[in-house]
Amino acid sequence: FSNSPLGGIGRISVIPNLRPQSGDSCLLRVSALEHL
Repeated sequence: FSNSPLGGIGRISVIPNLRPQSGDSCLLRVSALEHL
């Protein structure tokens, strides 16, 4: 992903999908709701 134009954005969107049980996706959802 480091060579792709997305860079960090690609990691953020892919990692939670690859590891749904890690809890990262839940943390991202909670933080997004807090910002709303």
